[in-house]
Amino acid sequence: MKHHWIIDAYNVIHRIPRFRSRLGTALEQARASLLKTLQGFARSQRASCTVVFDGADVASQLPDRAGGLNIAFAKPPRKADDVIKKLVDDLKNRSQITVVSSDLEVYRYAKASGCKVMTSEEFDAKVRARVSSGESDQKEEPNLSAGEKEEWLNLFK
Repeated sequence: MKHHWIIDAYNVIHRIPRFRSRLGTALEQARASLLKTLQGFARSQRASCTVVFDGADVASQLPDRAGGLNIAFAKPPRKADDVIKKLVDDLKNRSQITVVSSDLEVYRYAKASGCKVMTSEEFDAKVRARVSSGESDQKEEPNLSAGEKEEWLNLFK
């Protein structure tokens, strides 16, 4: 089994300045930026990745899969925390799973269940180190064209 990452999406967006800074203009842009970053990360790590968002309103705006990412949604009254815990409970080989969240309850639950854990800040440092060490796949894949950017933004409208 290849390594699997479970990402607490809004926790990462709100904790990491480069994503949080986009919240001032549009939540859609922050989500699109996070997903693009995660696609590159998952590809470079040859890992699978599930991104968990709060809110049923997002579910209608995003596909269940995007660029190799699995996207899960917490529909009220459930929260992303509940979905992440269920994913942890349902998956086998927990030693091959890393849960990314700075939410202490989620972090402790995942760790007690045998998963690897990483705070949002630690994860961001790992992603930034990958880019600065040249592991980035941006050489293989150029920046998005205007049409591609528009397509991503339309997913979030």
